[in-house]
Amino acid sequence: MNEEIHAIEKNNTWELTTLPKEKKPIGVKWMYKTKYKLNGEVESYKARLVAKGYTQKSDLGLMSYFLGIEVKQTDKGIFISQKKYDGDILKKFKMEACNSILRPAEERLKLMKY
Repeated sequence: MNEEIHAIEKNNTWELTTLPKEKKPIGVKWMYKTKYKLNGEVESYKARLVAKGYTQKSDLGLMSYFLGIEVKQTDKGIFISQKKYDGDILKKFKMEACNSILRPAEERLKLMKY
């Protein structure tokens, strides 16, 4: 547990702050796991701190966006597009009106704003 706390502090994973009055705190709990070798001997013990009350979902249904990338699922297959992601990047750097280029671009190409 000490190693996990040290890693959280070192990586600035969390930041202590004052909780707003209208919000409720999220509980946490320690999860422990024992890793075994093939012969049954204990290889290591692991501990991690996780938020309570949240579960992972294995079936999220049809996706439309994942990590900023548009996902279209059809009978023919799954197609991905970075159009929205590209637009967000161009907007962030105020380059929405720049000239487009054909993709894929040549390797190590540097884009510049004129």
